[in-house]
Amino acid sequence: MAPTRPEWIMQFCTEDSGKFKCNCCDADPISDYSDMKSHLFQRHDKSEITTSLRYKTLKKKFNIYREYNNEVGKCLTENCPNTKITNRTDGDAFVFQNHYNTHHTDKEKFFAKAVGFEQGQRILNNYKINVTENAECSWCSELLPLKGLDSHTADVLGELSDHWSKHWPLERIDKTIIQGNLQERREVDTNVKKNLEELHKKIEEEKRKKVLLEPAIRTERDRLAELYGMVVINNFMVQCRYESCPRNIIEFNDDVYKIQNHMEIYHLAKKGFYKDLAEHRPILGILDKYKINGTVVACSKCDECQMDIEGNLFNLMEMLKHWDEKHDRYETKYFLVISKRAEVNFVSYIYIYKTKYIYIRRINQSR
Repeated sequence: MAPTRPEWIMQFCTEDSGKFKCNCCDADPISDYSDMKSHLFQRHDKSEITTSLRYKTLKKKFNIYREYNNEVGKCLTENCPNTKITNRTDGDAFVFQNHYNTHHTDKEKFFAKAVGFEQGQRILNNYKINVTENAECSWCSELLPLKGLDSHTADVLGELSDHWSKHWPLERIDKTIIQGNLQERREVDTNVKKNLEELHKKIEEEKRKKVLLEPAIRTERDRLAELYGMVVINNFMVQCRYESCPRNIIEFNDDVYKIQNHMEIYHLAKKGFYKDLAEHRPILGILDKYKINGTVVACSKCDECQMDIEGNLFNLMEMLKHWDEKHDRYETKYFLVISKRAEVNFVSYIYIYKTKYIYIRRINQSR
């Protein structure tokens, strides 16, 4: 079945004896209007949305530009989940109209499942979607019903795909594949919703703890600030009294022990031991997670890890291993290169301290 002639091309060509003469150049007459449409689009940058007065309003809703041999529209609607629409029709505007009708009208919920995964969107973009009752085939103009698209999505999309395959057999998408994709999308949406709920609960819990802890934090902050002659800047920041201090401002957030750590590392009796270590951010990153008393360190989150690191710098490896396994392995981002590839079964960090190597390595538990 021959495709329906796109009327927008007729403003740029003249039909004579079944052939089309381009009005933009001296090319030989073209016998097929599909080829004429491609000629206008590829040779002269003509497209329906950029030249037709009918789509003047729609054009304002997109930033239209060319990308390789395709026309691309960046949706200008705020918070649009699908901002980049690629039009592969050689200039027809209905793909952009489809996007607006399915994403930004009061019928958005009706189309939500169908446009929620790539293959569903691809099937719909073979049709002109103007209402929720019918879809007009962009090739032959036959109307197919959309009733049930919101409730029986796979069935309706399957029928649309079957019809389109009459024109383009290789583009048929089987109903079972559509059902599988819908199920995957539902699972993704469920997991996202669950993760957002858990994140919200965690944030609310942290807020609650913060409210309860603030008085105790302020008391301990004030005690340490008075003890060491520091200036309190705000609830979570103090200024060291030593102007020459390399870290004159101490940001501790809720971890008020970091004020004591600062003094131990830079100003108290064991500052000589920490001098070389403090020059390296990765090492500070490890120490920052522990409460320091002289050269004895204790985990800031539990009572399971406490050790003296003087004379045995390899204890830094144990400190890192403990934090990584017991609390948050991804907080080691400052001093570990973590591969996301599943086949890599370890992460490592090599730190050169004078003539010694500290080699920190975590072996995958499944190995």
